[in-house]
Amino acid sequence: AVRLGLFERLEAQRIKRLIAAVGLPVAPPAALAAEDILAAMALDKKTIDGRLRFVLPSAIGSVAVHDISTDAQMRALHDTLGSGPLLCEEVEA
Repeated sequence: AVRLGLFERLEAQRIKRLIAAVGLPVAPPAALAAEDILAAMALDKKTIDGRLRFVLPSAIGSVAVHDISTDAQMRALHDTLGSGPLLCEEVEA
């Protein structure tokens, strides 16, 4: 949601810290490639006509369903899945 400009980075970092504080994972497993995750997600019931649909936050306590279909959106998703421990952190390009 942050990479798509739908959610503030500081809020995402806050949520990440809270999740980590209770001992839950905050990054995808390193052993899984982004392509494998996307392939599995294509089988999800929210996928309609080949378009991935995600429930993404717009603010803490507020979400909306978004189609992820454009190349830019798919790149953002791929980058997010591949970010590992840097998830939600600002990284210079």
